Amino acid sequence: MLFKNAFHLLVDNFSLNFKLLLYKVIVAVITLALSFALLYPTLNMLFTSQPFSDVLDAFSHFFKALASGDTAYLSGFAEELQGKVSVLLDFIREKTPNVVFFCVFFVVI
Repeated sequence: MLFKNAFHLLVDNFSLNFKLLLYKVIVAVITLALSFALLYPTLNMLFTSQPFSDVLDAFSHFFKALASGDTAYLSGFAEELQGKVSVLLDFIREKTPNVVFFCVFFVVI
């Protein structure tokens, strides 16, 4: 009985449901477009930076060493990663206004 009533309401109010669905799609597209336009420069600056790629390279070498059993590399990995992460954090500290704008735009959106 519940399904019959729900289907009946959907068919009877199809124009209202269609308008509501269209409204939600338009709002979602606008939100995604604003998000992309406002957040992309900051994320692109972070993800294309040399310190970030160094950290990713360190992790890729770690997993290769882990799979091959290279204990010499694994024993010094913690110090290497700590140094690369500190360089990445220094890079982020230099770009503090961009990070603040990123957080503000993220909250606003």
